[in-house]
Amino acid sequence: MELRAIIDQTDIRAVWLALGGPELRSNRGPAFWRGGRNANVAVYPLSRSWRDYKTQEGGGVLDLVQVATGLSRADAASWVADFNNVSLDDQTCSRQTWQRTDALARTLAAQQNEIVRFLRAIRNSIRCDCRALSQWATEQGQFGSDQRWRDVNQIDDRLRLADAIDAYIACLQSMDAREFLALHSRLGGTQS
Repeated sequence: MELRAIIDQTDIRAVWLALGGPELRSNRGPAFWRGGRNANVAVYPLSRSWRDYKTQEGGGVLDLVQVATGLSRADAASWVADFNNVSLDDQTCSRQTWQRTDALARTLAAQQNEIVRFLRAIRNSIRCDCRALSQWATEQGQFGSDQRWRDVNQIDDRLRLADAIDAYIACLQSMDAREFLALHSRLGGTQS
């Protein structure tokens, strides 16, 4: 069976438990592989992905198996196949294929993290501007109500933009490499 088909039928929450993770609460749990106690790891069942918000690590089912067990990518693929009681096609596990896949996954993860950092900087800048604008509008409050209402509306618009950026960041962080690559391609990025 092809690896993609195996992963598509895998429940990442069941993998979490099989790897020794504790019961998830609202799809969150501790990073048991590093002895974490707080629920810093979010598991996203629909995209079959996870994110450790303390270390900013994350990825798909194979990445979770790798980080929790220390296995290579090929061994993690075999583990997932065994977990699903299916055999993995031999041609899927060639060393060169895994090296290319690992390199692409690292590149995509770096790009994804860079985009998230950039969006957070924009969001923080917008919120800082809103605080300054709000303070200025409050100080100027007695000088004409029309200007004050325009200022308040401007602050509201900027805060809505900051909230939209937060939602986009959450969406990006929940994507696995395949989804991010598809988004990257649609937005005009290149596939390495």
